[in-house]
Amino acid sequence: MREQPTFLLRLRPVPGVDAVKALRAALKKLLRQFGLRAVSIEIEPPYAPPDPAQHQPTKAVAEQQRTIRSLSRELRELRRGGAR
Repeated sequence: MREQPTFLLRLRPVPGVDAVKALRAALKKLLRQFGLRAVSIEIEPPYAPPDPAQHQPTKAVAEQQRTIRSLSRELRELRRGGAR
């Protein structure tokens, strides 16, 4: 018998639904009616975008940013016809 594929499915309950009861009912229906058995279930933490105020660039990144700004200033000066 050849290996069957495994599908990854993410579900999110709509407001007002008992998530655990709904999930249990859906899993039972998937197994009984469609022959699809759950092999693992994980609860994902809610997504929270990273806070830019807490982001501290490394020294190397900060140095690269300074170099890029410096080169940008030099390029603007050269385009204007000025020399340093």
